[in-house]
Amino acid sequence: MRRLVLILLLASGMAGAQITMRHTAVNTDQSGTVATSISTSSGIAVSAGDALVVSCRSGGSTAANAPTDTAGDTFTLATSNTQGSVGVLSTWLAYNVTSSASETITCNYPSSLPYRTILVWDVAGAKTSGTPLDVAVSNVDGSASTSCRSASFTTAVSGEAVLMSCAADNLNVNWTPDTGYACDACTSDMAASQHQIVTGTLAASTATLTMNGSNNWIALLVTLEPAGSPPPVTMVPRHYGGTICCSR
Repeated sequence: MRRLVLILLLASGMAGAQITMRHTAVNTDQSGTVATSISTSSGIAVSAGDALVVSCRSGGSTAANAPTDTAGDTFTLATSNTQGSVGVLSTWLAYNVTSSASETITCNYPSSLPYRTILVWDVAGAKTSGTPLDVAVSNVDGSASTSCRSASFTTAVSGEAVLMSCAADNLNVNWTPDTGYACDACTSDMAASQHQIVTGTLAASTATLTMNGSNNWIALLVTLEPAGSPPPVTMVPRHYGGTICCSR
């Protein structure tokens, strides 16, 4: 009689490096003055192999072009959304980046736009062999509420970094992070960000940034897998002397 042998790799034996938040940065222009870009206000020390996640906000309906940095890294779009009175919010990722002692990062727009914000996370310990991006979701609300809430999401592996940005349709909003999240930019601004390094995994979870007044809003959330994360298990039948062995 044939036996089906399943080789199970325990999570504890496949644990990767721990993700850490190396730096966060924010810069905003709430004046209404139009321009084609906005940059971080000071240089960030970035280590080789880090992941850079950038959220770009603007008024109007024109989406941002890809961000740039002074190290020449390439950013790809993770998620984006638009709400009529808020504008556009997009999140971009560059991974396995070049080291830089003082790096400037810039959100770029195809035309001159008002109400621009750049939100940056510099993440250490993210996966470098292929994209670390796991989850990328967006949500919008045009009915004016105090809770900027992500869409539901589930993480694939243990120890992911959860990064969330929000944009509101009013200026000088004060924001409160969700339980378990660290606030990266929450004071008197039309956009905000928070993050959490998850111990295990999250299933059908949401994250919220609470505002001190009712606003229309856009919420974007991405998660990054840690380095050393195991690839998905693919069961391939193999016959060995009457025994079927399924392996990675």
